[in-house]
Amino acid sequence: MMALGRELMQHFDQTEQDCTCLHPTDSALQRQLARFAIKGEVTRVVDGLYARTVYWDSLRPDEQAFHLMRALQVVHPSWVFCHESAALVYGLPVSYHRMLPVKVSCGRRDSSGTRRGAYHHAVPIDDAEVVQGLRVTPLPLTLCDCIASASFADALAYADGAIRVTSLSVERLGDAIRALNPRPHHAERVLDVLTHADGRSESWAESAMRALVIERGFALPDLQVEFPRPLDPNRTFRADMVFTRRNGTRVITEIDGIEKYVNERMLGGRSTARTLADEQHREAQLTLLGMPIMRVSAEELRQPERVVRKLIVYDIPRRAA
Repeated sequence: MMALGRELMQHFDQTEQDCTCLHPTDSALQRQLARFAIKGEVTRVVDGLYARTVYWDSLRPDEQAFHLMRALQVVHPSWVFCHESAALVYGLPVSYHRMLPVKVSCGRRDSSGTRRGAYHHAVPIDDAEVVQGLRVTPLPLTLCDCIASASFADALAYADGAIRVTSLSVERLGDAIRALNPRPHHAERVLDVLTHADGRSESWAESAMRALVIERGFALPDLQVEFPRPLDPNRTFRADMVFTRRNGTRVITEIDGIEKYVNERMLGGRSTARTLADEQHREAQLTLLGMPIMRVSAEELRQPERVVRKLIVYDIPRRAA
């Protein structure tokens, strides 16, 4: 492997500190980066934007998306990010596989398609919000765009997230959607999803679990239920969900999304190893409450029949017709 020169390392040190990508404007530097890209030490993220391969590969998809958006915003100051890219900026739960490529609004006069390092959508750009230093479509439009083409699980996650980050009621969010005067079939889909939305779901996986329960006709669980800690009754544990079985007994349900182990906000300053250990101690105490614990992983939610079998085995009833 070739060693990156001092000047190039300084450039990469700065861009990594700024959580963005390197955009070389000097032709000699561009040629140098192209050579390193061939050798594998540098990754050409998109045309004209680069990152050290070791650094880029260490980033999660959401981090990669933010790096790329920050760089593209500098190169193209007039761009407005839309769809899943805007949703990510607002803090809505976006599936990893929908984070890239970056989505940009190009207005109704241009055609949709991939060019200049992003997928361009033919959506209006009359208004733009600046969030986290990035120009994005307004939240109601972002929500409408995302839900219109998403699976029910992803759509419910967007709706839950929008309520959570804005603290708006379902009714007020619905009014904001109607004010956009979207296409009738888009409006119907979005407003239907909103009727199921609940801002208490804290991750994509929790929303996806509720989406599956709704679609398969099971009785809905209570969300974010608090229980006194058996070893410290003055404090509480909070379960993601609690289902009520046919016989009236309850099932604590924990949704194991990867986000709680990598999201810095959810880690709260703890390491991933510490968080895993805390989870084990927490579950050990939850068993003292005398209720069975059903665990569902994000991976299982992508294989719905596995989760349906669990719900049946735990005797979770179907909703009355």
